[in-house]
Amino acid sequence: MLTSGRVGYARLRAGSLAWRSAIAVVFLAAVVPAEAGDGNWSGAYVGLNAGGAWGSSDTNVGCVDNTGFGICTLAAAENPFPFNFSNDLNGFIGGAQAGYNFQSGKMVFGIEADIAWGSLDANTSVSNGATASFVPSVVSVSQDLEYLATLRGRLGYAVHNHMLVYATGGLAFGEVSHSYALNFPSLGDYARASESKTQTGWTVGGGGEYSFGRWSLKAEYLYYDLGEETLSAQAVEVTPATGPIDLFFNPEFETKGHIVRMGLNFKFGHRSRQPVPLK
Repeated sequence: MLTSGRVGYARLRAGSLAWRSAIAVVFLAAVVPAEAGDGNWSGAYVGLNAGGAWGSSDTNVGCVDNTGFGICTLAAAENPFPFNFSNDLNGFIGGAQAGYNFQSGKMVFGIEADIAWGSLDANTSVSNGATASFVPSVVSVSQDLEYLATLRGRLGYAVHNHMLVYATGGLAFGEVSHSYALNFPSLGDYARASESKTQTGWTVGGGGEYSFGRWSLKAEYLYYDLGEETLSAQAVEVTPATGPIDLFFNPEFETKGHIVRMGLNFKFGHRSRQPVPLK
């Protein structure tokens, strides 16, 4: 089970990375002469990125009872096990990107695709005592974002020949695994379900990028939301064990969060002999 200390530490690391990324870009802007490159953002590029991700995604469990015994009603009244969880998807994330920019005066228009992998997973297990109608139980939920990819437009403004600030947004998708289990230790598994699938959603953010020759260093923030996914965990009869019954626990998982990262890009093509005038 994730503790508040681990969550706070992950967020602190991400915040520290954000400051370091911004400081690195500002440092380059201060120490690299404006004449050090061609000042032209147009062209194709590829690069690598690495950073931190954090976010709190809620899981709400619905209950559907067609047995006629009022099990969901009893559970709502006695609260024998939780129906709401908060999963913190925190960790390292890193990958690669490719894109193309077109510059017109100080305005830079672009498109970028990227993919990143990381250690973004959350596992929560809650032990519960007995109530009037239920024996002690253990509820476990887990969530794992195996990779995250985006396809985004970029709209930037060239502050001077080598400093670009930009807003970005577009499509996001990733492979997400979810699981839910309700267990009565004295009786056995009661309801269990798991799934792994590609979810799609959206992302928005912004950043700053500083070029030096064909290379550029960027600091970037993204917010992503891959929507919700619902599992259906059918309960089984445990006294005696006779098979599935018409009772379902339906956990609905959210997958969303924040990313702060640095990136290093290499631009293809020949450098211009004259700087692009931005005055």
